[in-house]
Amino acid sequence: MKARRFIFIICALLFLVLAQGFFLLFPYLHGYFSSVPNASSQYAANIDNTVCSSGGENNILCARQSILNVFDAQGLGSALDKLASLYASNPVLAAECHGFTHDLGKIAYEKFSHGKELKLTPKMSYCGYGFYHGFMETMLHSSGNVEEARKFCARADEAIARGACYHGIGHGVVDGSDPRAWGSAEKIIAPGIKMCKLVAATDDQFYRCATGVFNSLAIMLAGSQNGLVPNSDHPYALCERLQDPRLKKACYEEMNTLVVYHIAQNNFSKAISFISTVPEPVYAEYAMYSLASAAAAVSLQHPNDEDAVVTCQTLAAELRRQCVRGFVGGFVEHGLPGKEYVRALAFCVSNQMSEYDKKNCFERLAPEMRLRYSPQEKMDICNSLGTDTARDFVKSYLSLNCSGSRKIL
Repeated sequence: MKARRFIFIICALLFLVLAQGFFLLFPYLHGYFSSVPNASSQYAANIDNTVCSSGGENNILCARQSILNVFDAQGLGSALDKLASLYASNPVLAAECHGFTHDLGKIAYEKFSHGKELKLTPKMSYCGYGFYHGFMETMLHSSGNVEEARKFCARADEAIARGACYHGIGHGVVDGSDPRAWGSAEKIIAPGIKMCKLVAATDDQFYRCATGVFNSLAIMLAGSQNGLVPNSDHPYALCERLQDPRLKKACYEEMNTLVVYHIAQNNFSKAISFISTVPEPVYAEYAMYSLASAAAAVSLQHPNDEDAVVTCQTLAAELRRQCVRGFVGGFVEHGLPGKEYVRALAFCVSNQMSEYDKKNCFERLAPEMRLRYSPQEKMDICNSLGTDTARDFVKSYLSLNCSGSRKIL
């Protein structure tokens, strides 16, 4: 009898300890996974309350509503086609394209979590893989299931996600950060780094996940959110303090949105002046590439890239190389869905470009074209080119035999 009473008392004490622990951790877990409202209801509200007149798709909110309406009525594939169509008719929407694909990813997860089948297609790479970012953010906020996240990312990488799925994990965890960490960048990113270690099986997966962590942090800094204040004199200060080279690289790369869009106010020459504050050359090169990539998204709204070429040519050799390659990467990442190569190729064949820069430019563009387009699409692209330089590049770097018939550059 005494033994039973003793066991009962021990069990009761253990229950009380566990219960107390749960209530102490609940605010953290709630902030970690549940800080974003239901995606589908949030977007439905916008659809109901936004009235767009004829031709109103040139308006950002109306364009977004139109895309989401198509998703609701015809499915994800048609919504991505609509996105590409709107982008082609109004390049001003280029700056919003990544955000639109985030929205599609969020709603897609809502449907996926309720049993809707999700077929992964190359179209999900549109506008910087924003679909995967939004999908994974919502998955973590909704379920917090690490194993589910790991399995989906493994499946996505077999398609064309190229690590974007892991980026979404890091982004999603930091977006749902514990309010008690606000005011400290290190504390805000800590849960994200911990999650990256849990889900990643390779160094590259961990790095990709970390880029999401620091991308989210950069956005918070740019908006002075969650008690954070950007260091406008030394935006890379946090990156300098990091010890893990994978985290350090991700940090220097992902501060590009803070530096280009917020601190430099889209002035690329001002943005690259901050490279001088980076003490280690290898990280200065990473930062240079990413600044140029972010600047390319701005350049897409303008007809030519002469200023970008000239600015890159003012830099020392390796920084110059990364500047050119960064613009190519950015033009592809944010370019017209399905025809991401067009602006990048025009940049590479610019009359302002030296032979040295053209070589670097083509070497960066070639693997993107190999990955993104089918053999027939590559041949069609080659046959459509009317400039000798562009056609010779495609023939040489992609090992194609084409004649060229119609000038598109």
